[in-house]
Amino acid sequence: MKRVVMFAVALVLIGSLGIALPTSSLPELVDGKATVAGAVYSRETDHGIPATVSFSNSATTVVKTDPGNGLYKVKLAPGTYEVEIHSKGYQPQSTSIEVAKSKVLYFVRLQHN
Repeated sequence: MKRVVMFAVALVLIGSLGIALPTSSLPELVDGKATVAGAVYSRETDHGIPATVSFSNSATTVVKTDPGNGLYKVKLAPGTYEVEIHSKGYQPQSTSIEVAKSKVLYFVRLQHN
């Protein structure tokens, strides 16, 4: 139980910073693509929110979060991506992430306008 709580706290801290976390112990590329997964949360309530997450480099991949919990998952070829997160009523956020051979977890907290 203590490990679960510590893991949850680590995820909250990672999410509050809005950083990508490569996880080297997770599966390697499948079909030349890596899995990018994460969640978008409200900074004020800590609840997952519906949002649009766009990954751009030579082409743009757009995914929607699950409106109930804010989770998303997408497969992308390795490379550097500009990530833009938009949700109605919240300030948008953008950053750059590196997608490599393993799964990348990316959590972000948006602030109300």
